Amino acid sequence: MDQIRLHTAQVPNYMKTAVKILFQGNDEVVKAHLPDQLDNIRVIADDCIELSDVAKRRFSDVINIIQELLEACVNAEHFYGEELAAIKKKLEESKLREQSAQEIKKRTEKAVSAIEKELDQANESYKKALDSLPSGWEMIGMDFVSGITQSVTDMINGLTSVVTQPVNLMCSASKQISDTMGRIKDQEKSSDLVAEINVYSKAAEILNCAQTIQQTLNVSSKDDDIDWTKLYDQKHKTTNTDFIAKQFERISETLNNISDCPAKTQAQKLCKDGTEICNQLAKYAPDGKCDKVKSTEIIKEVLDLIKLAHSFDSKSKDITNSPAISPKPPMMYKEGNKSENMSASQKATENARFAIEQSRAQLNKTRETY
Repeated sequence: MDQIRLHTAQVPNYMKTAVKILFQGNDEVVKAHLPDQLDNIRVIADDCIELSDVAKRRFSDVINIIQELLEACVNAEHFYGEELAAIKKKLEESKLREQSAQEIKKRTEKAVSAIEKELDQANESYKKALDSLPSGWEMIGMDFVSGITQSVTDMINGLTSVVTQPVNLMCSASKQISDTMGRIKDQEKSSDLVAEINVYSKAAEILNCAQTIQQTLNVSSKDDDIDWTKLYDQKHKTTNTDFIAKQFERISETLNNISDCPAKTQAQKLCKDGTEICNQLAKYAPDGKCDKVKSTEIIKEVLDLIKLAHSFDSKSKDITNSPAISPKPPMMYKEGNKSENMSASQKATENARFAIEQSRAQLNKTRETY
């Protein structure tokens, strides 16, 4: 470009010289000098044409490079945009996991503290049961006392906590002690402390996912309409609730690794309902519409899910504030007349042994849980 500018700067001088030659009026001078000036102008024009072609080719190369760079930038933006979206989802998932982990840690610390107290109570109760075994002298003295017992009910009461249900035993004193121990062990299987803590720690996460569905649909009552524009990502051709469905599936898979308990069944039901709602939304989201009846049904399911998730979360918090294990030892109730031939000393001995077995079972249970 600079060479073209230098060449064209000489043209005015050649033009001035040519004009002067023409105005002299001498044909011989014109014939002798004018062609030289015109040739100089022609040479400059030819050189400028060649230089302009070179400049054009160079600019074309630059334009092509810029186009390739622009295309690479667009592709990179699309690629890194998807990667950024995936990272954001991973961060959100990590926050949910962290929230669950913090909840597990907090509730486990409370449970461990309560279990330590319960362990002391179980030891003390066990010692008291041993001390209550009548000596030979007491048996003789009790022989004068009439009345015999028929049954013993509700040996363990008050083990209401975040992870256990009250233990209620109703059994007959005429049954063998081993039968009573079997009942206690069966009851233990339904009261897994760690399982309940792990399940209830998912309550906040489940509620969070349910609320996210509600926010995405932008509904708060049955009379509202689903906001389909927020539900479907036109750019990536995906439903925005697909991520929530994966979270429900992940939570459900985590629950599968936890021992069976009532809370687990309830949590799995919430995850299943949430996943089904997300699947329904994924079915209708690409079209951006569905009939009014189906839309109302989906909204009702979402609102019901929110209600159940709130109830589950409230129950979780309520259980957290309760002691993990009741500090009271099993209560003993008097039996009625069990046999006309059983003396008071025999009754006292039977009750004492029964209390010892109950306390031993409670102590073993607390140790295993701890």
